[in-house]
Amino acid sequence: MTLHIDLTNPALEAMVHQKLADKLYSDASEVVSAALERMAQADARRTEKLKQLRADIQEGLNSGAGRVLDIDDIRQQAYAEFIASKQG
Repeated sequence: MTLHIDLTNPALEAMVHQKLADKLYSDASEVVSAALERMAQADARRTEKLKQLRADIQEGLNSGAGRVLDIDDIRQQAYAEFIASKQG
């Protein structure tokens, strides 16, 4: 398949030329293909992270009602656990 692409951003065009000058790719098509492959990989990672985030949110929602926490109770419990860890 042949596809003609115009890079309207001079910085992108310069990047393609630099990759070719560095002999990292043999032609512009390889540069664009590599960039698209990396984009697809990034999209897949983003999709997976979003899927996990949604699952984590649902798990939280399914875990039941929350409760009000008192900061003084939390501090006392943490201090008691600290003291216990030093003694044991």
